Amino acid sequence: MILTGGLAIATTACTQATLPASPSHTASNPVPTPDDALTPGAPEPAADPEVPSEPLFSEATTADAPKQQVPFPGEIEFSESELSLGGIRPGDDEATVLAELDFLGQPNHIVEDPVERRFEYTDFTVYFYDGRVIEIYSTNSIHCTPSGVCPNMKFERARARYGDPVVVDREDGQYLEYYPSEAGSCWLKIDVDDEDKMASLTIECQP
Repeated sequence: MILTGGLAIATTACTQATLPASPSHTASNPVPTPDDALTPGAPEPAADPEVPSEPLFSEATTADAPKQQVPFPGEIEFSESELSLGGIRPGDDEATVLAELDFLGQPNHIVEDPVERRFEYTDFTVYFYDGRVIEIYSTNSIHCTPSGVCPNMKFERARARYGDPVVVDREDGQYLEYYPSEAGSCWLKIDVDDEDKMASLTIECQP
């Protein structure tokens, strides 16, 4: 019994000595330390996925968007002061016209009809209604606007001075027209030929 008991005690002691320690959270799930990150061969932590930044407008949207044409302003604002050709203005009477064009001599023709009367010079015609100028027509490069826009010049000259015109389709053709900033009944009408030259300038008024 003693031997058996001693054997039993020894066996118990041996069994206790060789039993493995109880698994713990620390042993099975070690917490990484700074040294672990420096261990050669250790895998690097996965980086956060990079979210691509999107442009405010895609290329397709920008390219396909219609471009709004901005009117060209010109060097000056077109006003009533520009409604003059060769020094003749709407509202002038016959005596004023004859005096202003005295350097041309007398009109080549004076034409009268039931509605209007006109003085015809070489490449220059002045129309009257009730004794006052209502229309001035010039194809002569010496009869210009006060800003130096003349027949036979390239239209770009008018555009540079006055900006973009209003394109108007009339019964006798298409014209590029300018209307003064002030309210009124007169405007400038330009006929442009195939070479982009101003074939004629007309100041026209509603009677």
